[in-house]
Amino acid sequence: MPAGRDARGRFISSNQEDPESVEENREPEQSDSVNENRESEQTEGDHDDDDAAEQILFEMAGQTARTTNHPVEDPEEIKPVKLLDFKTSILARENVRTWRSDVEEFCQIQGVWKAVQKTLELQDKPEELARLLANQKWASLDATAKYYIKQNLKQEDKTTVRDYKNSGAVWKYLMSRYERTTQYDIVIALRKVIQWKKDSKMGIEDSLQQLEQLNAELYEISDKKNRFDELMILTIFLEGLPMEFDSIRDALFGSANLERGLALSRLHQKELKSTVNAANETAGWSLCKELQAP
Repeated sequence: MPAGRDARGRFISSNQEDPESVEENREPEQSDSVNENRESEQTEGDHDDDDAAEQILFEMAGQTARTTNHPVEDPEEIKPVKLLDFKTSILARENVRTWRSDVEEFCQIQGVWKAVQKTLELQDKPEELARLLANQKWASLDATAKYYIKQNLKQEDKTTVRDYKNSGAVWKYLMSRYERTTQYDIVIALRKVIQWKKDSKMGIEDSLQQLEQLNAELYEISDKKNRFDELMILTIFLEGLPMEFDSIRDALFGSANLERGLALSRLHQKELKSTVNAANETAGWSLCKELQAP
């Protein structure tokens, strides 16, 4: 076959291809391949970006859910204990602070006061409160606390709080009722102090402690504004003793330094002598009856 010329003017056989022509024919193919690879890489990159965006959104959604739901933390693990009989004074306005302190201290010892605090905080958040008490551990602590709080209430208060669902609700009701005081309440507490008289069935020291407790209740109910000092309490105490203590009372009033320890010491001696004399009289009468018997 006749020879042809290549792009540079060189003679080539008819069955020999022009190398540059071949290269030109190959370039589109390579270009198509490169374009396909680039498109593939771009598509994969787009997928990677989508996956990363989805992961970020997932994590943000999880964080939002954790923040919104406020997961309930379990209380510390405690062993079940037998319910105890807890006795203190019956709740009233004149002893509300003492009663509250006694109940709080007992519940803390039993490990259930945390339930009162927690349910009290959530009284205005019913959904969170329900979620808290859905936890069996918290529900057990709350029921135990409610049981102890109700042990030293008047029957009318027990009836009122009987259907209250948690210890926080019971506590809120009791404090709102009994911590409110009026001038009349203060006057009643004051009269109990200044009109005090010794109970014949009580000893000297127990009697003084009773008067001091009335003074403490006056201080509490008057919002810590009214309270007698030690000298005034000792004066009221001595004035409230029966006639058999007249001589020792006058001696104590005449002492240069009237204070609690001295008063109790002197009065104990008088009380002991009176007890011995009473016992001797009883024994003497018994002996006389025996001698007079036929």
